Amino acid sequence: MSQVAGCGVSQMGPVSVPAIPIGLKRRVGLFSGIALIVGTMIGSGIFLSPRGVLERSGSVGLSLVVWSLSGVLSLLGALCYAELGTLISKSGAEYSYILEAFGGPLAFLFSWISVFILKPAMLSIICLTLSKYIVSPLFPDCPQSSLLIKLFTVFSIGEFSLQSSIEIATLGPKIAQILTSKLKTQKSQ
Repeated sequence: MSQVAGCGVSQMGPVSVPAIPIGLKRRVGLFSGIALIVGTMIGSGIFLSPRGVLERSGSVGLSLVVWSLSGVLSLLGALCYAELGTLISKSGAEYSYILEAFGGPLAFLFSWISVFILKPAMLSIICLTLSKYIVSPLFPDCPQSSLLIKLFTVFSIGEFSLQSSIEIATLGPKIAQILTSKLKTQKSQ
């Protein structure tokens, strides 16, 4: 038996293995990257929190100051991600950054927490926000039905899961581009 570099043990002697680099294809272009960053940094909270900020601040001027400071804070976060992305060019985003900085156990723990807690919670909040915006025009003079909002939320989570499972490599970035461009045109009107 002989040891083959990177291939384990071969019972027939040395085995030649072609050196093919393994990694993900880079498919995120400029527009997709901007849409991803805008969607991540701004998120759906922008559609729910203006009323709360205005109520708790007490004045329009102070609420604009709060929004400006929040925008600066989001910009700093985006710049930190941009710097990390240029310094650590491995695929894996936060996992790669934590792996590089703190080692394998914390990166592994983060990836499990992200998959089972953070990402599902984010998706449910986004779908809940979407459902409130869908239900509110249907019953403008009535209080919103929590059952109807929950049904729309479950439906939208199922729809987004279906979209993710159908050819995520090509369909996902296109949907993000379409939704982001539609949000930009609606905000400019």
